[in-house]
Amino acid sequence: VDRTATPGLSIPDNVIVGVTSSLSVTGGTATTCTIASITVDVNITHTYIGDLDVTLTSPSGTAVLLHDNTGGTTDNLVGTYPTTLTPAGLLSSFTGEPASGTWSMQVADVASTDIGTFNSWGIHIVCL
Repeated sequence: VDRTATPGLSIPDNVIVGVTSSLSVTGGTATTCTIASITVDVNITHTYIGDLDVTLTSPSGTAVLLHDNTGGTTDNLVGTYPTTLTPAGLLSSFTGEPASGTWSMQVADVASTDIGTFNSWGIHIVCL
């Protein structure tokens, strides 16, 4: 099951609630899919990724912190958890949950000065 979203949202500077984008996983195999594993793509333009918190929340309400203010002055958070990026939390927390429903990703800039854009994100789910 693969789904993507392209919110193109400006990330407000030093605002803990940040911005949230949602995507719907419905129809076809998604209807009966129980999660065996998941990978998550992110594309965030930002001049200081050490400012960012990124959290993925499943339709069941399980939240996993993907990025936790790491990376210091590095520009842009682009890649795939857990293959090219290391998640702060455990993606295995989603294992056994239904894939179907509304997923959301929250991106927050929790420090001042630098700004960015939440360009896109996606999930790739392997079903049990």
